[in-house]
Amino acid sequence: MRKLLFTLPFLAVLLPAAAEAGPISLDFANVASAKVRFDAATDTFTFDDATSGADLGRDFVVTGVSSGALGDDVFAPLGALDLRGNIDGTFQIGTISTSGGHEWASVTGSGQLRIHDGLGGTFTADLSWVTIETLGGAGGINAGGALNLTSTSYSGSNPDLVLLASLPGGITTVSFQFVPGKSLTELVTNGGRTSYSGSLVSVPEPTAMGLVGLALAALAARRRRGQAAA
Repeated sequence: MRKLLFTLPFLAVLLPAAAEAGPISLDFANVASAKVRFDAATDTFTFDDATSGADLGRDFVVTGVSSGALGDDVFAPLGALDLRGNIDGTFQIGTISTSGGHEWASVTGSGQLRIHDGLGGTFTADLSWVTIETLGGAGGINAGGALNLTSTSYSGSNPDLVLLASLPGGITTVSFQFVPGKSLTELVTNGGRTSYSGSLVSVPEPTAMGLVGLALAALAARRRRGQAAA
């Protein structure tokens, strides 16, 4: 360790700055009467708002929180648990590929995910879905876990939403099910509407070890340049 610190004195500057906020994950599910809708006329899907009741105009409710902030489940009144949100936008389903009972396609289009803190503040982020697939009666949107939540912002004081907005982006996935099952081809051909659940996992800032790795890579590159010059 002494040799490493002697060789890389600049790590002493990097490491203190690496104490960044950790990741946060939210689970969510549609509120009553809000569904994911597949439109056969346009080969698209959207997320319907609730049409009645206390959740009128909302799409989903946060059902679980895991984070290092005071807004964790233990401190539910302070955090994001039970907050309502919306998924806006129209998303286009591309050419469908098939292997056995598994069908999948790319998704284009962009929208916005919003979570309302109940006090007038709203977390917002740009949203895309990347892929959609079905297998049997089950379906998944962005099941591959691609980064699809960017440009986060929030000006309120909810600790979970503050943490969520402070990180670079997130991975949002959704699962849905039809009984009896419907393939992606059937959804594109005939349409459909069903309930859903999902998760949002933030992408954390670089860790201390990640910064060490960057520093070591920079040193190795410097040594290679020196050897080449010699």
